[in-house]
Amino acid sequence: MDFKLWGLLGEYGPTLGWRYIFWAEMGGYLSPLDRTELDYPFPKHLEFKKIDLPARREYHALAASPGSKNCVLLVCGFWGQGPIFKLVRQLLEVDTGLQVHVVCGDNVTAYQQTRKAFRHRANVQVHGAVKSLLPLMADASCVITKPGISTILEAHTAGRKLLLVKGIPVSENRHNAGYAFEHFGAEWFTVERFQRWRSQSSKT
Repeated sequence: MDFKLWGLLGEYGPTLGWRYIFWAEMGGYLSPLDRTELDYPFPKHLEFKKIDLPARREYHALAASPGSKNCVLLVCGFWGQGPIFKLVRQLLEVDTGLQVHVVCGDNVTAYQQTRKAFRHRANVQVHGAVKSLLPLMADASCVITKPGISTILEAHTAGRKLLLVKGIPVSENRHNAGYAFEHFGAEWFTVERFQRWRSQSSKT
């Protein structure tokens, strides 16, 4: 059959999965990192192309609307990993009137706990799994998230401030987070960094 098999690196670092394939059968490879940054056993015949990982065009359009500094999107991936309840409390200690969109994914425990704890606060909106972050990100100028590849790409493309919390140890906390620090202006979340960003953004 006349076709070429191409691979795609879907994070900002060498994933273990690509170490265990039949490289001789591969015709090409797409990567967001330079070839020199990867230690895979690329065969000489392989065609290598460095690319920017894509985000939907709607997120590019969103960059023209910066959102409100008084609104934050807190999302910890589809599985709702991370100290969601603690993070909401920390944010409200900074500003009790802060608008917080909380996405718990399919973490039913976090969803129920957060909804119950903040049920009397109209400014805290708690969501389970959502089809898209786009409508929630439209309101917020800051996204607090674990370093999942989709969310950091979408937030950066939309021109949102990225504050990160710990996620999967190597692929997210080292690879994706490291790239986001260097190229996306991201920082690890602390209350102090959040306050400093809000103070700076209010002056621009």
